[in-house]
Amino acid sequence: MIPQIIKVWKTKKVKQISLKTFSILTFGILVWIIYGVLKNDLPIIITNSVSLCLNLIMVYFIIYYEKES
Repeated sequence: MIPQIIKVWKTKKVKQISLKTFSILTFGILVWIIYGVLKNDLPIIITNSVSLCLNLIMVYFIIYYEKES
């Protein structure tokens, strides 16, 4: 994910990246965080929180750079 974020940030091109896919993935990660909170499982919460942050950055870039096109 990090290399893709860096590439999008440098090139500002998101035409080939699906907002729908990243939105569904982000929602799934949010569900995993909720599950981790309910189970009080810190590794699930931490790993998925990092993943959620990275996915939210990517979703932001997709929305932001699509508007510029």
